[in-house]
Amino acid sequence: MLDAAAESGTRAMVATPHSDLRYQFDASLCRGILGELQGRRTDGPRLYLGCELHLTPENVSNIIRDPAGYTLNGSDCALLELPDRIAPPMVNPALDAMTCAGLRVIIAHPERNLYLQQQRSWLDRLVESGCYLQLTARSLDGASAPRHQRRPRTSCNAVWPTSSRATLTAPPPACRVWQAPLPP
Repeated sequence: MLDAAAESGTRAMVATPHSDLRYQFDASLCRGILGELQGRRTDGPRLYLGCELHLTPENVSNIIRDPAGYTLNGSDCALLELPDRIAPPMVNPALDAMTCAGLRVIIAHPERNLYLQQQRSWLDRLVESGCYLQLTARSLDGASAPRHQRRPRTSCNAVWPTSSRATLTAPPPACRVWQAPLPP
């Protein structure tokens, strides 16, 4: 993956191991692994650490208690994956707590979330309330869906690709645009 990224001109990558009921995130262990990988490919992209938090009470408590240990490269950006079976009254208090702690919440993979796909008005409300969206670039053209379901799965009014492989040159009108600055 590092070789392919270097060949395509990628300058930075953020590894986001999951923290959920199955996997416990260990920042120290992950930093060590990233250091090893970076040492193997010094001419490749710079590697940074983040964490993809699944919405659990423990994860919300952990990121509020130790934001730098869970955010993207120690920034104020928190990558949060919502469960498929959610209800806004269950999620909103967690989002409020994270926002009040000074975090910018990025909803991971909304195109994969069944509830968000069926309740797009709530997805729009999340964006209007200040959340950002992170999604698989191929979901914009529907190519990540099973063959019989291929169609764009996420509204382009709410997303804008920022990866090095994005091919668009200007955002569509009314898009919320934000790109993380590359660290030195």
